[in-house]
Amino acid sequence: GPRAPAWRAVRRVRAAANGAESESEREGANNVPADVRAGLPTLDGVQELDQPQHARHAAGLPHYIPVYTMLPLDSVTVFNNLGDPELLRRQLDALRNAQVDGVMCDIWWGIVEAEGPKKYDWAAYKALLRCVQEAGLKMQVVLSFHMCGGNVGDGCYIPLPRWVLECAEQNEEIFFTNRSGERNPEYLSFGVDDKPVVMGRSAVEIYADFMASFRREMAEFLDAGVITEIEVGLGPAGELRYPSYPEKAGWRFPGVGEFQCYDKYLLADLAEAANAVGRPEWGLGGPHDAGEYNNHPEFTGFFRSNCGSYQSEYGRWFLTWYSSRLLRHGDAVLSAAAAVFDGCPTTLVGKVAGVHWWYNSPHHAAELTAGYYNTRDVDGYIPIAELFAEHGCALNFTCFEMRNLEQPDWAQSSPEGLVHQVLEAAWAQGLEASCENALARYDRGAFDQILHNASRSTIDSDGDRLPRRISSFTFLRLSPELLDQHNWDEFVRFVRAMHTGLDCQPDATKVTRRVMRSRELHEVTLPTDWAAHTVLHRHSGWGRQSSVLCSSASDLGGTMCSGDSDDESSSGEEVEVEESASDVEEWSSAECSAAYMEILPDVAAGLPRTRESFVWTWRQRLAADRVWRSARRVVRTAAARNCLAKLSSQQLWEYVGAAGIPVTGGLELIPHKQLVDLVSSIILQEAAQERSVAAAQAAYAGEAVLKRRNGAAAKGAGAGAEVPVVDDPQDARKEAFFDAVRDRGDLTEVGAGNLLVSLSSFFKARNADDKD
Repeated sequence: GPRAPAWRAVRRVRAAANGAESESEREGANNVPADVRAGLPTLDGVQELDQPQHARHAAGLPHYIPVYTMLPLDSVTVFNNLGDPELLRRQLDALRNAQVDGVMCDIWWGIVEAEGPKKYDWAAYKALLRCVQEAGLKMQVVLSFHMCGGNVGDGCYIPLPRWVLECAEQNEEIFFTNRSGERNPEYLSFGVDDKPVVMGRSAVEIYADFMASFRREMAEFLDAGVITEIEVGLGPAGELRYPSYPEKAGWRFPGVGEFQCYDKYLLADLAEAANAVGRPEWGLGGPHDAGEYNNHPEFTGFFRSNCGSYQSEYGRWFLTWYSSRLLRHGDAVLSAAAAVFDGCPTTLVGKVAGVHWWYNSPHHAAELTAGYYNTRDVDGYIPIAELFAEHGCALNFTCFEMRNLEQPDWAQSSPEGLVHQVLEAAWAQGLEASCENALARYDRGAFDQILHNASRSTIDSDGDRLPRRISSFTFLRLSPELLDQHNWDEFVRFVRAMHTGLDCQPDATKVTRRVMRSRELHEVTLPTDWAAHTVLHRHSGWGRQSSVLCSSASDLGGTMCSGDSDDESSSGEEVEVEESASDVEEWSSAECSAAYMEILPDVAAGLPRTRESFVWTWRQRLAADRVWRSARRVVRTAAARNCLAKLSSQQLWEYVGAAGIPVTGGLELIPHKQLVDLVSSIILQEAAQERSVAAAQAAYAGEAVLKRRNGAAAKGAGAGAEVPVVDDPQDARKEAFFDAVRDRGDLTEVGAGNLLVSLSSFFKARNADDKD
């Protein structure tokens, strides 16, 4: 009451006294750059590479390495809206001024396909890509098929699509499960990769449909070169691994984690594998003594350094199955990605997790539960690098900023050793490596460690050694902490060091990238509907044809050989295969052979046909690839064990058809021994094609092969048929193969002469000047 007027008077006096000062402050604020007013850093405090440590690393880098920055995980919100477009544009401008090459963004399956199966909404991500394009930056895209919110560094919650979670309410087995029966809704189990249990589709089909829609909707950005890399999500956190250490389930560093193979689909796969080796008791479940998420490995029976059961016969078998199941999943998803994106001017990328704790122990326990069979005696990253190389996929790895001395001794961690091993495995396969930091750090020590690791990159081959190239580095992550002026200055200095002081990437160091599959010779036409179509050339040379020698036509996703397909194909036009699986009946071996010869009549006559083509959908492409991989795996394993003759004629026949060898007549018309001889020669042909004839001879020079060679030498010239002669003496690989065939001797016993003629035509067709 009575004090109110005095209080207002005091306030008016203070306001009058500070009036001039306040106005001068407002005038000064108008002169402050807009970025500073918005909370963004400036480049005023950044000097050229004046720090001796950065200068030394910059001088040691062999070439310009592009630097990208991860955008926030929720740049597109869970409601499928672009968060703050104006703030994003200012942040992108700041990155461009700092000479950052581009950004990385997660495209969440749970956001785009949230409303229902095949109901995709790309509007928000298109708006995001336009902002990036207008800022003059490039983008690395991550197709994230996992949940956000259960891993280290997840700052938001983005679940899987609602309709998937509703499906899981009826069938919880579609999620990974640990020994205690706890479900993990972060990623679909590898066991449903090929089982149509998620609203009528398998997991791989769902991922492939999503990727096909992405390619169609984002064609303008792909063609414009805005999207430089497409990282395909292969598991939890987008990494090729099992969800063995989920924070949401209570895991804490450096726990060993848990094996995740207890859903009914993976258990069925495990039981099948155990029955195949005659040990059905091994298929009842995973190791019973592997502990729980946060156990110390020495307190478990399975991971003990001394006499741990991971070294037992069962332990080695289980870890082999567990890791091979992971590779099968990666192979299936990358096959789908390669089929969908084939021909795109970009690079496919797969990510490997940096499980560095317990790396210095004999057992590498945390890596084993994650699916990497990597111990002191087994290199678990070479098979992964070989898988990526098969699909032409670059390898992305993390932990680039970590140093051993920063890790606790009791965790037996070695991130530097792990980085070295993974990079060497990738480079040995001729892969490019793109790298990241695992944790958000802004100190100079972390930046110096990244520069140190990057200095091992080379742009050219060194003698017989392949290039050891680091194609890019992606910094985690664009955040308010990064935009702090001190941290920003350190980051800008780091970017300039990675660029070796150059303002832009020289054209000489740029790599022309295009997704290319390595299995067949083909090209891709852009889809006009939801499916991506590929064009498979009918070619009788060294390229392999996909097999139609399967148990039923439905294995190829549709009717492969209709009555009018032959007439249409003979006219030289592209014939689209319908996906209808109606009226499908089982094929006999003779019918398979007849269907195969109906598709490839000219190949049967020994004449190359390179112009006409046969159009397959990606579903049929995947099915044919599965037939080939399965047949190849069985036959090559048997050959390595010198028990090729023990395989059935049907298994050998599928291998011959999958390899593209034209054989007239049905299966029952060719003796089993002749099929064994033919398959042996095909294996040698493939070995020569891969420049490894010597290795192939060593692998297959077992007791049975030696006996056959001795028998052939005793027969001498009376064998009958004549071994083909090399037309081109300059082709060393042809000569090496024919030398191997000549050494074996028993190929001349093949009764059906057309087999030799057909095999010879493969070599002749490779010579461009030979038109016979």
